[in-house]
Amino acid sequence: MPDLSYKKTIIDIWSKYERFWLFSIAVLVVIFGYLLVLNKQLANYNDSRQILAGLQEKISIANFQLDESQKNASQIVELTTEEKRLLSLVLPSAPDTPSMIVHFTNLAKRAGFVASSLSFSDSVSALPNTPITAAGVQKMLIKLQLVGGNYDSFKLFLSLLEKSAIVADINSISVTDDGKSYNISLVTYYRP
Repeated sequence: MPDLSYKKTIIDIWSKYERFWLFSIAVLVVIFGYLLVLNKQLANYNDSRQILAGLQEKISIANFQLDESQKNASQIVELTTEEKRLLSLVLPSAPDTPSMIVHFTNLAKRAGFVASSLSFSDSVSALPNTPITAAGVQKMLIKLQLVGGNYDSFKLFLSLLEKSAIVADINSISVTDDGKSYNISLVTYYRP
């Protein structure tokens, strides 16, 4: 008959220290449960808290920038009497097409071009990508075709245009395939 005394010894030890063994098993279950389930959940929770903190910081920066932009926008729209006077000195009260013809023709000549055509139009509102102007400022479209010259001449023309006394924004530029002709669309401003 087989010896069953070791089984009895195990049962005696279990019975004598049953609370210790149950406590040990419970501790092991908690540890394994933490490692298998809760650890991942806690890591996800900590990651989401960090992401949330970053987003809240971005929101507060965006709110600050929005507040500053709104303050600046209210200041831009409201012109003081002195600003209006300075603006009237910079912008003419009506489009002066004869002086613009002379001005742009001279700019083209100084850059090594010939202004082969120059046209004016008041229908600027239909142009895409034109910025909104302040109240009371009107726009006029100028189409200019330059012939001759080269790329360096064109860069010189743009530099001269940038330093020009007439305020003008470039709306579009196109170059012919042979590079001998440049079509430029400009927008100028005046205050009627």
